Amino acid sequence: MSRSNQNNNSGNANPCKYFIDWKNGSFVYYDKEAGKNVDLGDNITFLVLDQLSTVKGWHDASESGIWSNEVRDTRTETMNVKAFKGGELVSGLYSDIKDKVKSLGGKYVRSMYVAMKVDGNTLELANLQLKGAALAEWSTFYNDNRNEIYDAAVEVTGSDARKKGATKFNVPVFALKKVSEDTNETAKSLDTVLQNYLSSYLLGQHLEPKEQVSDTEVVEDKEDDLNDLPF
Repeated sequence: MSRSNQNNNSGNANPCKYFIDWKNGSFVYYDKEAGKNVDLGDNITFLVLDQLSTVKGWHDASESGIWSNEVRDTRTETMNVKAFKGGELVSGLYSDIKDKVKSLGGKYVRSMYVAMKVDGNTLELANLQLKGAALAEWSTFYNDNRNEIYDAAVEVTGSDARKKGATKFNVPVFALKKVSEDTNETAKSLDTVLQNYLSSYLLGQHLEPKEQVSDTEVVEDKEDDLNDLPF
């Protein structure tokens, strides 16, 4: 399900400018031009457009990032997991390959396409990537608010400190936020652009990763191992 429910086939290049991760209690994206991570803190607001699943991580053997194609349903769609310098690593339904993926250094990631104001006052397309404990927190919030999530915005109001055994970590705190009709219409227009891209991507026309991971971008978060959700 998406905000605009478009089914147009004319998509081409990924329209997202920002690819944002939750790392060490903050939302962070990598600025290629500046060659550094940009920290957005733990208070952001976004409108959910669509959600897919993928695998990301780091492959020690090839010293390169791990990536996979994005899918809507891990129960029926094959995930092809590769390393940038190591080629194809494993392929199959996520439930069948998840142990192998983890042993290789990969992690299940929820790839959330959102509309948000990242660098200015204009809504832009962004890709928000959640894994581990942060994803578990989002899944609970989404299931509790699934009927309202596509009519409102989601605000991250801060982070909550957690502990499991000796491991300390932070998870984002989500809340719903009302938005104007104009904002909703802008989000729907952005979703139309997004769905144009995804319709062709999911048909297999775009087989390369949307964003290469370099060794400077990978940050190992201990909380990532706390949950590896099988959906």
